Amino acid sequence: MADQSTYPYEPDQFDREADQVGAHGAHRAEEPFFKRNLSTIIVIVAALLALALVLWAVSGLGKGSEDAPAPAESSASAPADSGDGKPAASDNGGEAATEEPSEEAAPEVNREAPVLVLNGKRKQGMAGRWQKALEEQGWTKVDTDTGKRTKNAGVYYKNDEDKATAEALAKYVGVEAEKSDKYRANITVVIVEEPGDLAEIDGAEQGGDGE
Repeated sequence: MADQSTYPYEPDQFDREADQVGAHGAHRAEEPFFKRNLSTIIVIVAALLALALVLWAVSGLGKGSEDAPAPAESSASAPADSGDGKPAASDNGGEAATEEPSEEAAPEVNREAPVLVLNGKRKQGMAGRWQKALEEQGWTKVDTDTGKRTKNAGVYYKNDEDKATAEALAKYVGVEAEKSDKYRANITVVIVEEPGDLAEIDGAEQGGDGE
């Protein structure tokens, strides 16, 4: 509204409406802070984004170098040398063929191991006939003695290294070998019957063993 000091008329309805609407026409309202400083804000935001990208790139490169897997040794993928200058043949798409583990050798029977034959039936000369029969089978150290009377034959051994030898004797006697410490000898054969084909040998020919 015009200044009352220079305006010659009394305020009327139009003056009051003009006061309510505010300045217009040539008068301009003051621009907001954001609009007046838009270019400065854009520069600051761009600088912050650039700094964030640089920091992320630096940290990402450092982490990637730590987590990178170590290169595999060339010897792991290289084919094995066969010894004649040529790579060994491979199976299953290039994998080097592996040798199957060899089976353990069966324990050998020691026919030179000391063997004690006990006459469990106490029949005259039977232990001597067993001694001769075993010697014909290749046993070189067979001794005889009179054992306790029993109805059951048997082959007994004390040590594990004598197991194969005792099992060979047990097969000849017709029994199962058994690990036991009840006899003084490492391998003891208790017999109650004649030794197979030697059953008809005259006891007089085997005299002198006292069994």
